[in-house]
Amino acid sequence: MREKELIKKSYITVLYYCGLICMVVGVLPLLPLLALPFYPHEIIYAHWFLIPALSSILVGAIIFIATRNKERISISLTHSAIIVVFLWLYGCFLGGVPFVFDPQFNYLHGLFESVSGWTTTGLTVVNTEKVPNLILLWRSIMQYIGGAGIAVVMLSILSGPSTSGIYQAEGHADEILPHVRKSAARVWKIYIAYLIFGITAFIFVGMPIFDSVNHAMTALATGGFSVKEASIGFYNSIPIEIVTIILMIIGHISFATHHYIFRRNWKVVFRNCEIRSSTVILLIFIPITIIFVTIPLFNPIKLNWSTNLVQYLSGMVVPIRKGVFEIVSAMTGTGFSVTDYSLWTSLGIFIIILMMCAGGHTGSTSGGIKQYRIYLITKSIIWAIQEQFLPPSAVVSRHAYKGENKIFVNPKHLRVLFDYLVLYLVTFLIGSAILMGCGFPIKESMFEFGSALGTVGLSMKITSISASPTVLITEIFGMFLGRLEFFVIIYSLVKLFGDIKILRSK
Repeated sequence: MREKELIKKSYITVLYYCGLICMVVGVLPLLPLLALPFYPHEIIYAHWFLIPALSSILVGAIIFIATRNKERISISLTHSAIIVVFLWLYGCFLGGVPFVFDPQFNYLHGLFESVSGWTTTGLTVVNTEKVPNLILLWRSIMQYIGGAGIAVVMLSILSGPSTSGIYQAEGHADEILPHVRKSAARVWKIYIAYLIFGITAFIFVGMPIFDSVNHAMTALATGGFSVKEASIGFYNSIPIEIVTIILMIIGHISFATHHYIFRRNWKVVFRNCEIRSSTVILLIFIPITIIFVTIPLFNPIKLNWSTNLVQYLSGMVVPIRKGVFEIVSAMTGTGFSVTDYSLWTSLGIFIIILMMCAGGHTGSTSGGIKQYRIYLITKSIIWAIQEQFLPPSAVVSRHAYKGENKIFVNPKHLRVLFDYLVLYLVTFLIGSAILMGCGFPIKESMFEFGSALGTVGLSMKITSISASPTVLITEIFGMFLGRLEFFVIIYSLVKLFGDIKILRSK
């Protein structure tokens, strides 16, 4: 009986936080309405956002009032995982409602766009030329907030004994400051500072103000939603591409590392294993892509005795731009593009798939396997080789640096790492197979689902408003699993069904 009472009290606490979630998340659809003074003719679309916002706040208030005076206890990390999964599911379902009011979309389209937004993926079924500016802004806001983490929004204004578990369950392993609320607030200070920088930089290099606001949000979130059908390629501007690359790289670095950058603690920054890993990957794959993929595609001028060297070098600008931009976009999980992938060779597509799977840093806005895991996978292979040449009595320290912490790597670390890697690859293969079963070629299927699972957003035109429900649902699952990284969802489901079984037992 004691166990059942504790479980009931735990779920009272869970419900209490769910009520707060409904109220906090319910405020978010109101944010696009701040643009109405600049687009007064779009007042006719205001109810698209008011209805879901007010409904959510009302439901949340009812749950909150019903549970606020009941006894609550500090909940476990697995119960925190249930809250986080509910938080993300609720955010995704609520975020899809404004799209339903547009007659060109059904709810599956709205849900797809919402999941793609909150998970910072960037795959889209929206024709940006045929929707109101309020919808474009809502897409960008979802990505911007989803990049930091919806829980961070809630925890930056709340405190309590269970908030640390919620913070960790969403994937924020590194607390920037000792207090969770202060850590969440610090994340937002860093994030907003970069947003102001991004908007200013885009305006300075000639991008229109509305475009600058949207692209700064989605670049920092490594989300990739654009207000143009041709993405960043629409502008055909080197300065705009440079600013975008800078913001994408900023977004793929963890908030903890940005904390040390703001403190000018460069020793900690450059010692970070993820900084080293992502730098090495870029230094390897950018030259390979330029030399073997983009130069043959975009620089038809052959250098021989009759070729003007100046003309040849000027012709190199385009393939270098495309190679650098696409690799950075893929690895950071952003999904902006300046090229048409249908023109790329199989080698180029393969490299982009690898980059999408690799992903950014843990605790950043990026998805993918993450650089920390890539680093440990590489090091574990090196360590295994080294062990064959060491004497049996040798004692070797296996470690990696993250922030100020020197993390000692033991077999348990590696087991969890490889468990995740197997889950990721199996999901990737199953999702790709489903798309193949829908009639798409293997290359396009692996590219598209790899983009969804890595929360990247690059596309080979499988994803569209005319795509079948099977394709869209498969990609929704991929995006959601990729953002919450499997284990949080698994832990929450196991705990939920386990508690139900205990409560139903005599």
